[in-house]
Amino acid sequence: MIQRIQTVYLAIAVLLLIICGCLPIGTFLPEGMGSATVMYNLCLIDGNGSWSFVTSGLFALLAASTICSVIAIFGFNNRKVQCIDCLCGIICLLLWMGLYALHVTVFKPEHTEYHFGYASLLPVFAIVLQWMARRAIKKDEELIRSVDRIR
Repeated sequence: MIQRIQTVYLAIAVLLLIICGCLPIGTFLPEGMGSATVMYNLCLIDGNGSWSFVTSGLFALLAASTICSVIAIFGFNNRKVQCIDCLCGIICLLLWMGLYALHVTVFKPEHTEYHFGYASLLPVFAIVLQWMARRAIKKDEELIRSVDRIR
């Protein structure tokens, strides 16, 4: 049913991922004079206002995880598929973290320092929520199986 606790977990995870997609996830600050480059999931925006879409892979992984979570919310009739959707969302977010670390190291210009944005922590919380939802779905499945055995 849609009013289960796993639905709440997945809805909060979706909300966190949408917020992460909208906020900056980091900033490259030059050591001397110069303008900062802000890193979003979709693009890099430098101080001159030019955009570079080299980080769009981050946005794609974040969107894929969000879509998996939404599908899991409305797939309450089939708990096995719901578990698989949660696992796919977790895997997408783990790939997001790896790609994020790669982008921070590869696209960091010389003589700059990187400051993490608070929004870069939101996928970690979303992973925890999706894992908790997956555990709740498994517990519901075990409950259904135990009731079927009694009959």
